[in-house]
Amino acid sequence: MRSSTAPAPRSVIGASVALLLGLIAGCAPDPTPAEPMAIVRIAPALDADDPPRVFLNQEITVYFSQPVEKTSVNRDAFRVVDANGNHVDGTLRVGLRSVTFEPVPPVAATLDDGSFRPSGRYTLEIAGMPLWNTLRSVSGERLARGFSCPFDIVPVEGAADHATPFLPHGAVTEPFGLMERTEPRLAADVGTVDLHFNLAVLPPSATIDALQVYEVSSGQRRRVWPQTVRVLGERRPHAEHYGSTVRLSFGPGQLDPWPSLYYMFLRGSEGQSLRDYLGRPLVDGDRVLELDVVPGDRPRVMVLGGSEPWHLSREVAAPLGFAQRGTRVEVQCGVEAGDGRHGWLRPRSSLTIEPGQRFDRGDGVLVEASADLQFLGIDIGPGVTVRVVSREPIRIRSVGSVSIRGRLLLETPMGDAGWLGGERFGQGEIVDLDRLLEASGCAFVVGGHFHNAGSVEHVHEGERGSPLTLVVVGQLESTGRAPAEVIVGMDDRN
Repeated sequence: MRSSTAPAPRSVIGASVALLLGLIAGCAPDPTPAEPMAIVRIAPALDADDPPRVFLNQEITVYFSQPVEKTSVNRDAFRVVDANGNHVDGTLRVGLRSVTFEPVPPVAATLDDGSFRPSGRYTLEIAGMPLWNTLRSVSGERLARGFSCPFDIVPVEGAADHATPFLPHGAVTEPFGLMERTEPRLAADVGTVDLHFNLAVLPPSATIDALQVYEVSSGQRRRVWPQTVRVLGERRPHAEHYGSTVRLSFGPGQLDPWPSLYYMFLRGSEGQSLRDYLGRPLVDGDRVLELDVVPGDRPRVMVLGGSEPWHLSREVAAPLGFAQRGTRVEVQCGVEAGDGRHGWLRPRSSLTIEPGQRFDRGDGVLVEASADLQFLGIDIGPGVTVRVVSREPIRIRSVGSVSIRGRLLLETPMGDAGWLGGERFGQGEIVDLDRLLEASGCAFVVGGHFHNAGSVEHVHEGERGSPLTLVVVGQLESTGRAPAEVIVGMDDRN
C-alpha cells in the first residue's frame, strides 16, 4: 500500500514564511540610519542678521535634539570668544539636552573684570561635522552642523527696559536690604569689615560715599572714611542665593578698638547709596549699625602628626551662621572661607582638579579649576578619589563643612613652614592668616567643620616640609589616614 502525506495547512505555511522573513529582516542592517544630533533652539535667541543684546550676567543656553554626552563638552566644542577670537572665561553647565554658558559677572566698579564688557561684541561657536571634536549625544551621534553667531552686550546705561547692564536675580518684588542678623565686625589688625546683602549689589554703586562710618570718642563725633569699598562677589544665577558681599577696607591704625565707639549709616551723603541690579537703593538706608572693632582676628596655629587621630574644636560659637529670609535660608560667612561661587563639590566618581582644567563637581556642572577654588561645601564619598594637582600653591575654600569618606590625594608642592619657629606650636601660636596659608602647597579654609574618616594623602609624604594647611572655624576631626606635619589653624575669634 502506497503511503501518502497530507498537505500542510495554508495557515501553517504562511506562519513559517512570516517567521523566516522576520528572521531575515532581523539579521539585515537597519535601512534607517540614526538621526544626527541637531540644535533645537537657543535662549536668548541668537540671529546673525540682527545680533541681540545680552546682559553682563546673562546665561546662554543651547537646546539639542538628543541627550548630550557631557564628556564631549569642552572649550573647543562649545565656546564664547571676544572680537579678537580669545576664549571668554565662564562655566559650562550640562543638562540632559542642553549646554549653558554661565558668564562670570563683573564686581569691579569699572565692570571690566567679568566675562563680558559693556557694549562689547562676542560670538558663540559650537563645533559640528565635518569636524571631529564636536558635541556628541549619549548614543555617539555627532552634531550635524556647526553654529556661529555674534551677540552684543548691553551698554553701561542699560537697555530700554532696564536701568543697568545686569539682569536682576530673584523676585523683582523682593526689597533690597541687608541680610538679617548681619553684625558688622572689624579686626584692627586686618582692617576690613564685610556687609552681606540679600540681592546682588551693582558694582559702580560701591563707593566710599555710599556708606557713612563715624567714630565717637570723648563726646566728639568724626567721620571715618574707608580707603576702598568694593563688591566681593555674588551668588550664581541658578543657585538658591542671590546676594553679595561688600567689603570696606581701612588703613592700619585708622580704627582704634578702645576707647572709641563706631557706628555706620547704610546711606551715604548727598543721596549716595548702594544699589541692586535694578538700580534700586537700600530700603533700610536710614538704619544705623554698631560697628564692633576688636584688636585681632588671627587664627591659633599648631602642627599635627599623621599617626594619631585628631579632634579639635572651638570653645565658642563659630562666627559663621545662617539667616532666614522668608522661606529661604541664606549663608552668612567670613570672606576667608570664600563666597561659594563654585557651588557644592559632591563627586559621584573619581576626578582630578588641576588649575586650567575643567571638572564635573558631581551634578553635571563643569567648573574650570583655578588656584583659588571656593565651594559651598565638600563631600568626598566612599570609593571616590579626588586628585588635586598643581605645580603652584593652591587654596580650597569652603563656606560649609568638608567631609572626606573617600580619598583625597594631593599632588602639590611641599611647603616650608620653618618661619613658624623652633617650637612645634603645642601651645597654639597666633600668626597672620595670609602668611599661614602660604606655609603649604595646599591650604583648606573651612567655614564649617572638617571631618576625615577616609584618607588624606600626599605624593611626597616623608619629604621635608608641610604637605597641607587646614584653617577651620568649627570642629576638626580625623579618624582616617592623614599625612604628618599638617599645619592647623583654629579660628580664635570670640
